[in-house]
Amino acid sequence: MAANRGEWAELYVIFKLLGDGRIYSADENLVANPRSYIDIIKIIREEVKDKLIEYRTGSIVDINIDGRTVASIPASDFLYNAEKLLQTITTSKGRSFDVLPVTKEFTKRLLIKSFKAPSRGYYENFGGKNDIIMEIRDHDRMQIVAGFSIKSKYKNAPTLFNAAKASAFTYELEGINDEQMAEINSIVTAKGGRDKNARLEYIKAKNLGFNFSHIKHRTFEDNMDNVRGDMQKILKAMLEIHYFKTKKNSKFTEVTEHLISENPLQKRNPEIFYTKAIKDLLWASFAGMTASEQWNGLSTVNGGYIVAKDNGEVLAYHTRDMESFRTFLFNQTKFDRPSASESKYDYAQVYKKGDKYFFDLNFQIRFID
Repeated sequence: MAANRGEWAELYVIFKLLGDGRIYSADENLVANPRSYIDIIKIIREEVKDKLIEYRTGSIVDINIDGRTVASIPASDFLYNAEKLLQTITTSKGRSFDVLPVTKEFTKRLLIKSFKAPSRGYYENFGGKNDIIMEIRDHDRMQIVAGFSIKSKYKNAPTLFNAAKASAFTYELEGINDEQMAEINSIVTAKGGRDKNARLEYIKAKNLGFNFSHIKHRTFEDNMDNVRGDMQKILKAMLEIHYFKTKKNSKFTEVTEHLISENPLQKRNPEIFYTKAIKDLLWASFAGMTASEQWNGLSTVNGGYIVAKDNGEVLAYHTRDMESFRTFLFNQTKFDRPSASESKYDYAQVYKKGDKYFFDLNFQIRFID
């Protein structure tokens, strides 16, 4: 059963957490804090809707269904299989790959049939971005059931905010005619795709007017307002810095430096204001805000965020460690330019409405490699 690294990483995290029975908190630089940790009482999965499987930690991990123990497996077996799976993840090539027979057999022993939990049922109680549900006890002895999102840093950096056609920003072009429109739209890459970078260079070289018009989708516009009232203006300025003033993959720390210098909203304390604004955007993206679905401003993850590092270490950001997590997101993310093709996100193409010409820009937010 082939799967991608992110999917196998979720399975690795399950193995590792059940073997260790504890996960340490990370600081803003993704370094373990030995004084802050979460003890894992059990992991709860819903392989079939309304059918819960509980994995209770200890030197022996008991697997329970409907309160009945159906299997008991030494914690050391989980750590052994976690190491085998980690080797596969880090050495395999390609976007999708299979795992060793030993991993498949161990997964069957755990009654795990799928990577993803059902979209309805028990998991729905914890929101839409949870990858794992756990009963936990933190270092202050507070015990809760919480959902966590999992991200891995194996080879391909994961995305925090996924692009959609709805996430496009629309600009009106001035000083252009039909002939130039056709010329711009004919600029393609060696593979025949839309060459967004060369098309923007043409627009700059011809000194065409390039003026912001609107956000493509009203839902995304509303969601920006739910992040904060000035988020549209700030994100517009960030996007223009990314496309016109920094290199292709702009780190958010670099974009912020430009924002502070230019101060487009004329704030008296730009260093504080723009840093906080970008952290607000990143937190909202983590918490469930997308471009195409209405967001109510609430987090869909009540526990926090788990990171599987390249070296196999698994660390957590608990929601109560909010500022450390926000700073981590700020330091570890960048703008990325997704596919511009019509079948994907359909931007970087000149088009007409009436006698006006338009051009869309789009983006996604990805973790730094």
